[in-house]
Amino acid sequence: MVTLLLSIVPLVVLLTATPVEAPPKRPRLTIVKIRIVVQTCIFMLWAWVTAVAFIKGSQVQLLFWGLFNVFTVALFPFLIGRVLCGWLCPNATMQDALFKNLTYQRPIHRIPKAIEAQTHTSAMNISGTVDQNAPYMPATLLMAWFPMFFLETIYDLTGKMWYPVAFMYGLMLLSLLLPWRKLCAQFCWLSSYRGLAGHNSLWRLRFNKSKCRQCKQCRAEEVCPYYIDIRNQDNEMPVTCCLCFSCMEACPFDDVITLRRAPEEKQRLKTM
Repeated sequence: MVTLLLSIVPLVVLLTATPVEAPPKRPRLTIVKIRIVVQTCIFMLWAWVTAVAFIKGSQVQLLFWGLFNVFTVALFPFLIGRVLCGWLCPNATMQDALFKNLTYQRPIHRIPKAIEAQTHTSAMNISGTVDQNAPYMPATLLMAWFPMFFLETIYDLTGKMWYPVAFMYGLMLLSLLLPWRKLCAQFCWLSSYRGLAGHNSLWRLRFNKSKCRQCKQCRAEEVCPYYIDIRNQDNEMPVTCCLCFSCMEACPFDDVITLRRAPEEKQRLKTM
C-alpha cells in the first residue's frame, strides 16, 4: 500500500507542475493528459510488481510479465513504432517527472557524433553478454523492462546480482549528467530496436510543412524528447518520434503538427 501511495507522486507532479518550456496562453492538450495518466499507471504497476518480486515464494507475475514484454517490446513496434517509449516506459516516466524541468547546465551537454553512432549497438551487445545465463528468456531484448530486472535476480534466472542494481542507479546518475531523455535517445537498446522495427509503423504524426511559419525559435523542437529537427522534416515525423504529442502541444499554431495531413499539404505533395 505504501508503494502504491508513493507511486502516485509522479502523477501529481506531472499534472500540476508547469513545464519550463510550456507555451504561453495554450492549454494542455487532452491527448497529453491521457498520456501522462497512462505513463503514471504503468509506473504504479511497475512499483507494485517490484515490491511483490521481493516477497519470497510469489511467482505468479512471471508469466504475465514475460508475455507483456514479448508483445510490447518485440511485436508492438511493428504497428505503432516507438509509442511505448513515450507512453509506457517507466524510465521515460521518471525522466519526464524528475529530470525534464531541471534547468541547470548538464556536465555533458552534447555527445560527439562518433560516439552517438555507436551507443545503441554497444548497449545491445553489452546487455546480451550480461544476461546470457538466463535460462527461461535468454534474450535481454525481450525482458529489459524494470520489473524483469528484479524478477531475474530474485528467482535465480540470472547470476548477475549487480545487473539490476547497477542498471537502476546508473540510470538515475547518468540522467543528472546528460540532457533530459538523452539517455533514452542514445543508450537504450530497446529504443534502438523499436526504431528499426517501426519504419513501417501504421501511425505517425503529420508535419504540414506548407503551413509551418518557420519561427526563429521552434518551440516544438525544444520540447521533443528525441531532439528531432522538426522543421526539416517532410510530410511526417521520422521513426524516432515516440508519439508523446509534446510538439503538437508546444507549437503555437494548431495546423502545423496534426494527426491527419492537411489538404494544403496533400496538394503540395501532389505537385512534387
